[in-house]
Amino acid sequence: MLPARQTVALAALALAPLASAVALPAAAQAQTAPPPAARPLDPADLQVASQIIAVILPPEQRVAIVERVTKTMMGAMQGNMAGIMGVDDPGLQQIFARMFETMPAAMRPAMERRMPELVDAMTRAYVRHFSHEDLRAILAFAQTPAGSHYLSRSADLMQDPDVVTVMTAMNRDGMEVGMGMAKNLKAELTTYLTQHPEVAKKIAAAHAGQ
Repeated sequence: MLPARQTVALAALALAPLASAVALPAAAQAQTAPPPAARPLDPADLQVASQIIAVILPPEQRVAIVERVTKTMMGAMQGNMAGIMGVDDPGLQQIFARMFETMPAAMRPAMERRMPELVDAMTRAYVRHFSHEDLRAILAFAQTPAGSHYLSRSADLMQDPDVVTVMTAMNRDGMEVGMGMAKNLKAELTTYLTQHPEVAKKIAAAHAGQ
């Protein structure tokens, strides 16, 4: 049988995916609806959708827009780090502040690399979720001054102070629920791994050297 301390550590290791989910903004944790039924994607519809996406995410501004939204999300997370740690310590807050400040720039190469994939995915999503007629109506709206302004600023609405305030509260609420679930799950995992040391050994072996 493995020592109790090692068993608890393995339980914590098994909880890592849940801990990651808890750290995400609550809005990102919301359960999404199942995708619409698969149907062939009309090349003409894809072309219309790509024009719509070009208004929402102008090519020359795409990475900057996503980076701004990411910073807003991280700001909401940073405001709740004391709740995650269970202590409101100025030194810890400074460490996390530096991390959140430098993370967007560190993530930028990955954003630039993945941006074409994101645009393609959004284009296909529009075609799957909207009819031929809807797509053309949306494009017609996008080509008006009001439509262009609305769609091009839609991502920036996530940075509005009122929206950020609510996002921070949602993030905090989501973490409270997630941490409660994690506590119960950790106890259950610890009990199970104590009763099944062969499983604990397999987990330890799988993560040896990490």
